[in-house]
Amino acid sequence: MDIEQLADALYDDLNGYISSVQYTSTNTLTIHFCCDNWRYDEQNHCSVYCEPPESYLRHFIICCCGVVEHDIQPASSGELTFTDQHPLLWDYNAPRGGLYYSTTAAASSYELLGRVWSVHTRILNDWRPMNRYINAYRHQDEPTFGNNGNGLLAQGPKPLLDAYQEALSSVLTTRFVPSVEMKSDVKALLFDSGFVICKRVELQEIFPDAETPANHEETPY
Repeated sequence: MDIEQLADALYDDLNGYISSVQYTSTNTLTIHFCCDNWRYDEQNHCSVYCEPPESYLRHFIICCCGVVEHDIQPASSGELTFTDQHPLLWDYNAPRGGLYYSTTAAASSYELLGRVWSVHTRILNDWRPMNRYINAYRHQDEPTFGNNGNGLLAQGPKPLLDAYQEALSSVLTTRFVPSVEMKSDVKALLFDSGFVICKRVELQEIFPDAETPANHEETPY
């Protein structure tokens, strides 16, 4: 079994969870992932939970190699995905640049920030904070963002800045200035509440113990 096959089989009712994360080197980490056993339903073409006596806990070791970024910790995860197409990867495989403005905004900094925040969370959810990209600060306890007449509004991957630009188009004129082309071949391993960006993933299953109950609270991992 490889990581794509595990991702295809996994669904919420299998009670998947990350039991531990081990940092084995500067660019490699190992994730211990457990879930209930399943079987493939030929009629409905999907995996289904196994009833006793076939029910037991399955334990997988996910080794992420060539790690460039991660935000992962023990937690439940009903799904996982390994993909080369995700907004998290834009920092590594999309053109980068700055979003500049040179006109007076027809809205307050609060409204500008609200518009950008709305599109940012739609694209990146809570994977990455907005302040990673925007050029905002506080002056006399008031936010300063896009209301200086000209300056840098945000910097980062072009697809994200394009979304910012569209969200602000009716209240502020901006232009994208390219800076560098990113061409990394990394992929994203996504869990319900965490991610790893790496070059490749190796999957190993520890042989299941039929005596182990499908209850992670009783599992020592």
